[in-house]
Amino acid sequence: MTTTQSRIRSHIANLGNANNEVAQRAERLLIRHYGARALGLLIDACKSPNPSVRFRAVWVLGYTRAPGAFEAIMELTNDLAGTVRYDAVMALGVLGDARAIPPLLALAAQDADEIQIPSAAFSALMRLNELALPALQTASQSDPDDRIRRAATEILAHIAEVAEIYHTIPYPRAL
Repeated sequence: MTTTQSRIRSHIANLGNANNEVAQRAERLLIRHYGARALGLLIDACKSPNPSVRFRAVWVLGYTRAPGAFEAIMELTNDLAGTVRYDAVMALGVLGDARAIPPLLALAAQDADEIQIPSAAFSALMRLNELALPALQTASQSDPDDRIRRAATEILAHIAEVAEIYHTIPYPRAL
């Protein structure tokens, strides 16, 4: 085992540390210094019996922006632990993978639950921003599910509002 792998393993072990400062430091170090190099070990960490390890690992996976992280993050959107599900949904927005748009839209259209998964999906789609615009426009006009059409329209309106305020992206003038 290389020194780098050893350090990554040590940081991953610390993701579940009872001391929140130690766990957060491990998370930051994995994001800043190792990223995609830690991909395989982070995917393994997503199977940990400790939900603290899973929810921090899924967040780090999002920040790797590695295409290989998508499946592991998607799997955790169905985790038994609410904190893991929430962070997995948010991590999809951080990851920036277009494959996340349809499942995020479906999650945004769900009825609110105790851990606010629809709100997390809304935020993740907002983060995807320009990448999500074409799919959101299509869904808002032609999705057979009325809840998805409404969610897509609401997200587009919010993107347009933010874009107008900050002049950050082109947005559909039709709204």
